[in-house]
Amino acid sequence: AIVVRVLDAYLTHDTELFSKMLANKLFQDPYVVLTYAGERRRTATCQSANRTPFWGETVMFTRTAFPNLKVEIWDRET
Repeated sequence: AIVVRVLDAYLTHDTELFSKMLANKLFQDPYVVLTYAGERRRTATCQSANRTPFWGETVMFTRTAFPNLKVEIWDRET
């Protein structure tokens, strides 16, 4: 198995920008999607993260022979 620790991120834009502009009617909260050897894992959504979301989660994949790990940060609203 391969174990990946998803700690935190520094985002290049503020994920709460639209909610601030729309008086909290639109909440944007990031989560991480990891894809490895055809397996896909997702972290919990980080509530009100702004530019520095923290997850502190451990993700495990069963396969170990695949050379690439794809990491994506998405917003709950997308």
